[in-house]
Amino acid sequence: MKPFPAQEVLQMAVRIEENGAAFYEKAARLVRDPAAEKLLLALANAEREHRAYFRFLLDDMNALEREMPFSPEDGDNAAYLASLADAQVFPAQDPAGLLTGSETPVRIIEMALGAEKDSIVFYLSMKEAVPSPKGRERLDTIIREELSHIRTLEKARRSFK
Repeated sequence: MKPFPAQEVLQMAVRIEENGAAFYEKAARLVRDPAAEKLLLALANAEREHRAYFRFLLDDMNALEREMPFSPEDGDNAAYLASLADAQVFPAQDPAGLLTGSETPVRIIEMALGAEKDSIVFYLSMKEAVPSPKGRERLDTIIREELSHIRTLEKARRSFK
């Protein structure tokens, strides 16, 4: 994989969080269990908080990181990775379209776990493409945040079984 700026990965992270919030919000509207609804709304809020935090990390990048040479070919690579993030984590067009309304709380949690795990795999692979040490540090921060979602979801899955 060709190297490209951490800012591209951070922009993808912001989009993934937006898509995740939409998924959790729709799931909360569909479930009939008040405890599951409360959990899903809390997760949607956490996604929005992550989005804001990741946006801060992006905006906080220094000029040197932003001025890394970026060829048109690299732009194609970034576009491919953005579409991969949309396809592999939460789909961009309609992340909540994954839900039919017939899912149990446990099934919704399992779907969310899969998406959160996919996001970690995505960020780990992106970390190899980011040459900036500061950019890799930012990705480590994102990975830790996503791991916290997995812990929350695992705990919730056990409580709903």
